[in-house]
Amino acid sequence: MAVSEIIGAAVGILLLVIVAYVIVGGTLTAGETIATAQKDLTLQNEARLRTSIQPQSIRDQQHNV
Repeated sequence: MAVSEIIGAAVGILLLVIVAYVIVGGTLTAGETIATAQKDLTLQNEARLRTSIQPQSIRDQQHNV
């Protein structure tokens, strides 16, 4: 009887690890997808409004001050 309890506990722990792996993987994938979508939307808005910023070198900015 003790062996069946150990096997049951091992199977339970294994199932918990698998479920945790699936949930964490899904969360990371969703986060990456959302970040990519936000970046694409920002690039589209910049192109539509022509508001992109092109930084100059630091030397050019220091001479203008």
